[in-house]
Amino acid sequence: MLATLGTSFDSDVFKQRIFRTFPDHFRTLSGMSMHTEETVRFSLLENVGQEDVEPVMDEIKILRIRALRTGVSERCLLRLSQIVSASITPPTVASSILQCMVPAEEVPENVVSALSGALCSRQLTLGVKRGILRWLGAVFHALDTNCNRVVLTRVLLGFLDTPLCADAVSLLVLLASRKTATSFTMSCISKASQRKPSDELAYLASVFERCRSGSSACNVAEEERLEVLGLAWQAHMNLLQQDLFGNIVYEHRPENLGLWGVDSSTGGEQVAEAIQTGALNLKAFLLNPEIQRVLANNSSGHHLQAYFDCRLFAVLTDIFWNSETASGSEFFRMLVSAVNTWQEIPPVVEQWLMKVVGFWDGDHYWEPILALISSLSLSSPSHFLMFIIEPLLRLLFFLELEKQIDIFRCLCNLCRFWGLVEVPRSRGEREPSLFGREPGPEPMSAVQQLSVQVGRISVALLQLHPNHVVEVMDAIFDFHHMRLNVFSKTSVTMLSALPWPVVAYSVHSRNPLLLDGISKVCISQQTLLGNLRQTFPQPWLKTRISMCNHQVAWLGQLLTGSWKEACDYGPHLPFAELRAVGLFSRESDLFKTESSDWPLALWWQPELHEQVSELCRKYRVQRHELILDEKMWHTFLTILASSQPYTAKLMAEITKVPEV
Repeated sequence: MLATLGTSFDSDVFKQRIFRTFPDHFRTLSGMSMHTEETVRFSLLENVGQEDVEPVMDEIKILRIRALRTGVSERCLLRLSQIVSASITPPTVASSILQCMVPAEEVPENVVSALSGALCSRQLTLGVKRGILRWLGAVFHALDTNCNRVVLTRVLLGFLDTPLCADAVSLLVLLASRKTATSFTMSCISKASQRKPSDELAYLASVFERCRSGSSACNVAEEERLEVLGLAWQAHMNLLQQDLFGNIVYEHRPENLGLWGVDSSTGGEQVAEAIQTGALNLKAFLLNPEIQRVLANNSSGHHLQAYFDCRLFAVLTDIFWNSETASGSEFFRMLVSAVNTWQEIPPVVEQWLMKVVGFWDGDHYWEPILALISSLSLSSPSHFLMFIIEPLLRLLFFLELEKQIDIFRCLCNLCRFWGLVEVPRSRGEREPSLFGREPGPEPMSAVQQLSVQVGRISVALLQLHPNHVVEVMDAIFDFHHMRLNVFSKTSVTMLSALPWPVVAYSVHSRNPLLLDGISKVCISQQTLLGNLRQTFPQPWLKTRISMCNHQVAWLGQLLTGSWKEACDYGPHLPFAELRAVGLFSRESDLFKTESSDWPLALWWQPELHEQVSELCRKYRVQRHELILDEKMWHTFLTILASSQPYTAKLMAEITKVPEV
């Protein structure tokens, strides 16, 4: 259905104002195609005091039923268009009225003028304007030949830099003629193409350019235009009409081509027939990858593919610009399921994401859109970084912590998908693309670039949320384990040393879970790099090994009380962070602290207090002296392993004692 933006408003005030503004429209909406004087009331006055538009919508449904049966006269179209254009009309009501405007005859010039003026109004929502644009496209064949198409063209040119660009282009293509192909038109299209290049604008420019060449060239252009648009354009316009005025009822074949009816033996002619009869719907198309293979192996398959691409793009756009609904969520879940089945995202969905993510506020369809982003292909990494990463990073800093972590995990999943699926596919190690995609230039460089971006985001999240280190670090640990896992399976390089802030925050927090987590990451990284030392003797690997060893040494010194020696391997201790967790009140206290009293040492952990005290009484030593004897230290690490197994294992490796 048309995109409508929900709104809350004072029903009392709305009814009184709109009745005062359009008294005749609500007293008599006569003039159905039979020109009867049948009265249609919207129940505005009868429902004073109601807090919603439900009574109004009920009357609109009645009007729509009658309009679909007999059509609406020119006089009634004008009255309805003026109501739609009024700024006091709620978007939901305006969009519903547009569905009632089924022309019985021609659409008069004054209706087009009224709606053109509404498109210029700043008081109407994007949802209402989108509805007007689509209504004009759906009834374009019925527009009065006397309507001023040059003015309408100029109005539409103003939408080329807005979210309504695709709808404006659809209507501009229909308006293309020698009269509308003015220098002003060409200049506007050219400027819009320079600011934000797209296939739609390039095609629009070519159509208008051919129309300027002369009457004969215009006829040729018209023929070429119809030929190029083909099934895709017809499907687009039919979809607009169906969304506005109801679905067309088709007679289905006995053998319904649905989820179960298409297999590798199905021919392109059968698929084409299923499309024409309406038996093959969008859901069946999405959930059955065999249909894609049939189209890929058929000579006319690209026309059928274009048909479904156009339908899918239109449906996604409608759902996105509407408020979130159960049906919209269900469609997105179905699409995400299809993408997971294919292990690949359809190119049209990828194009759609690049168009809308920049306008996304993160308030609706949060999970499915992030799921789709995490399956983007490597066919155009530069476009991805420009149209997906940059908008997401801008959005990141305006969201709460939970959604920031969701974005971080989404990009981590994308790294995993590129490393396990896309890069091996570009090397020929996996099945080729279902959609005939070619990998973009330098896929490894794109993967590494994305990995670096995610690493920077991890540090930024730690700095933004110092009081929620545990939640942030959990996602960061998953990211680093994923990188090691991908590299071990596919040799896709996302290996870089842990950022020092990640290591430092884990220690300064004095949280046993974080200490154990960072120890596990260090152990996994050391093991993998050690195994690869002989296989990959490149300089970059030696650098990674050196950095990893420095971090492990820094951890070992710091957790055993030798904090002054730790500064030789890593960053100096930030007093502000240590004071924030209550370790020191003055900076001078930090430098006076001896190893025996160092509060970050493992033996001072509150969780181990009783067990360590008993151990010290048994051996008659101070806490810091436990490390001086191998037997005592091994006993201490055994105690530590009960709650922090990876920390104990790492410390055993560092201090060269038998593994606990």
